[in-house]
Amino acid sequence: MWLCSRELSGTLSFIVSRPWDAVALLLAGGFLAFLYNLSHFALIRASSALSAARAITNHVHDWIVGTPAGEYVSMAVYTDGTDGYGVAPGLIYSFPVICRGGGNWEIVKGLPVDEFSKQKMKATEAELIEERDIAFSITG
Repeated sequence: MWLCSRELSGTLSFIVSRPWDAVALLLAGGFLAFLYNLSHFALIRASSALSAARAITNHVHDWIVGTPAGEYVSMAVYTDGTDGYGVAPGLIYSFPVICRGGGNWEIVKGLPVDEFSKQKMKATEAELIEERDIAFSITG
């Protein structure tokens, strides 16, 4: 006889009291389903980690080598208030940029921004200002 239960973490646990119960469990498909779910979860985590690693390498590549002619990428960079998108100075904010290579970049100005996006950008700006002010109040 075997028992299958779902723990709070969402994983399945099995209690097998006799060796032949393990065979019954395997034949019943419960354990195979458990292994499939476990391996699927591991693949998703590995895939996420690989995606993050790939994004980092692409980002650093563009920053150091430069973006292809006529292309730009999104990067979180410092703004002095002359970014062309109305973002308050002194923030690290994600802008469309052209990377010139060697760590040099330039914000792409004048791209059209619809009203919905403007509202979301202002909300993000407000959150960043609040977070910056909290950080400065802690560090003095």
